[in-house]
Amino acid sequence: MSNLSNAAHKIDLAIQENKNQPALWLPGSHRSLGSPQWTSGALSFGDLDLKARRAAALLQARGIKPLDQVLLAIDLSYDLYAWVVAAARLGATILLVEPWLKLGRIEKILNDQKPKFFVAGPLGSLWGLRIKGVRSIPHKINARSLEQSPADSHRTLDLDMDTPCLIAFTSGTTGDPKGLVRTHRYLNAALDTLNTSLGFNQIQGPDLVIFANFTLANLANGRTSLIMPARWSHDHIRCLDLLPAPLKPVSVTTGPAYMQALLQESQLSSLRHIHIGGALTENSFFEKLFVRFSSAHISHIYGSSEVEPVALIDARKAVNLSRGHGFFHTLCVGNPLKSLKTKIQGESLWVSGPHVSPEYLGNPEANRVHKSRDQEGNLWHRMGDRILPINDQWFYLGREHQSRESFDLEQKLYTLLGHGEAFVDELAPQRYAVYVDPSKTPDLKSTTLGAMIKASLPEILDFYTTSITKDKRHRARIDRVRSKQSAHKPSI
Repeated sequence: MSNLSNAAHKIDLAIQENKNQPALWLPGSHRSLGSPQWTSGALSFGDLDLKARRAAALLQARGIKPLDQVLLAIDLSYDLYAWVVAAARLGATILLVEPWLKLGRIEKILNDQKPKFFVAGPLGSLWGLRIKGVRSIPHKINARSLEQSPADSHRTLDLDMDTPCLIAFTSGTTGDPKGLVRTHRYLNAALDTLNTSLGFNQIQGPDLVIFANFTLANLANGRTSLIMPARWSHDHIRCLDLLPAPLKPVSVTTGPAYMQALLQESQLSSLRHIHIGGALTENSFFEKLFVRFSSAHISHIYGSSEVEPVALIDARKAVNLSRGHGFFHTLCVGNPLKSLKTKIQGESLWVSGPHVSPEYLGNPEANRVHKSRDQEGNLWHRMGDRILPINDQWFYLGREHQSRESFDLEQKLYTLLGHGEAFVDELAPQRYAVYVDPSKTPDLKSTTLGAMIKASLPEILDFYTTSITKDKRHRARIDRVRSKQSAHKPSI
């Protein structure tokens, strides 16, 4: 994408070049919206353009201006992406809020941001009943009125590259909500990074998507996105094998939890490029992928919502290096991208570069901890991770808030248990308690396993069994606070 064009221009070009090609597919879509050969309900680039022009007409009729904020509270759908494209074309800023945030926090976000437009589906209608800030938004549009709107022609506006295109308020893994800002400059740089590092624009065929930012990248590259809901079900996954040939996925970028479900519930013999990141992945799981998808290129990616990706490596090499150091998980993350500047202060990794997202909105404390600028004005982002270079390769050794000793102990514990459904809690210096899922270790009370762990890891004092709870977003990271709430102490 040219540095002189905003993020919507690239999508416009892709639409013009691929009007009759499928742009988006969602499980459960029963209507044939594109060419008759795509009978599984894919939306073509041309039909996306039609929907976006209808959405733009509704916004223009209410006097939208560049930089106005448009709050979208729409369920995952083709219409959602039409509203995103329309708002971006008109120079507005799209405001997205995680639906599972507490109502009081949503209220604060709206009071701070003061959006002028509110486009609501059924979820948004509930917000209007329960959140005062929604009722004060000047312009409210029923998302379902899209089909009745005329499809007016309009020109995609040229904007300053540092204009926010999208602001997403997320709870993150810890702390209060923070607004992740995606300027047009950032979106351009993120697209260039994905194309350069992962060859997104060179892969021919549909991409199976669970992270929304990759859908936007695919739209800009003229590729088909097979979009999986964040709260996917096994039925969603099973229907992938029923797709017609033009919609068979050739690539996927996801975390280990979703890939585990794919491995169990589908064949997906068409996959040729697999990119795994977002959470700790067991070496043994990667090795299962190597067997199932023996001819596929499989990458191990390290990054975050603020910087994606930071580093990557061929997964086969990463597993070999991780096992060579005695780690249970694939902790080797390769080398940082050449487009990034990096520094390690203490044990904390900081990164700077064109695809590092700007300062957060609505959370000064998060900016104080995780953002800084150097003397030249360059923005740096603190990843919050412990990274250790070993023989010219980076290794991830846990989050900063977890001690190195605790992290190393967990790796040893996982090896003894044969699984990662457990964690340790520091009771005192060098004294720990173990929380483990008994369904994964039915013989926890047996003298053999208990004696083995006690002999090998004498710093462990107590054992607790609990239902291991995973976080809502990744379904792979352990929610330690919630997991401890249901724990009880067995006798071993």
